[in-house]
Amino acid sequence: MYPVKLVVILTMFFIVLTEKLTVLNTVTGIVVSSLIVALNKNQWPNIASFNLKKMPLWVWFVVILIKEVVVSNVQVAKIVLSRRMDIAPHMVDYQSRLKDEFLLTVYANAITLTPGTMTVDIDRQKMKIHCLNESYAQGLEGSHIERILLRIEGGTHG
Repeated sequence: MYPVKLVVILTMFFIVLTEKLTVLNTVTGIVVSSLIVALNKNQWPNIASFNLKKMPLWVWFVVILIKEVVVSNVQVAKIVLSRRMDIAPHMVDYQSRLKDEFLLTVYANAITLTPGTMTVDIDRQKMKIHCLNESYAQGLEGSHIERILLRIEGGTHG
């Protein structure tokens, strides 16, 4: 059952990328998605994160991620466009409370998608993150994104 769900998710993503819902795009999406699933079956992520009960949390995760990316873009634009480039780049070690490898990878990528921060390395739950300045490093503690992912993981965090 899991491969079918993954094919459906990948096909929907393919259709979104093609921007047109046609029979050809749908069939192509199904074929390509099926091939991807078949060729990568030993690398499937943990399905526990993708049940229907958790879909509202995933939607909320995407909404919060988009908001964080927009806010960070504005902050970085202000820094770049100012006369006094107020930056103090440094590396931060951050210990995440997430235990699931897939969700930890999602969180690390969410950090990298947010301008001003970039996940450089992950070792179990410890991440090495490059931050543009101290405020970005402080924003990691108590992150909304991590709290949502903790709820998806199954804890009562948040």
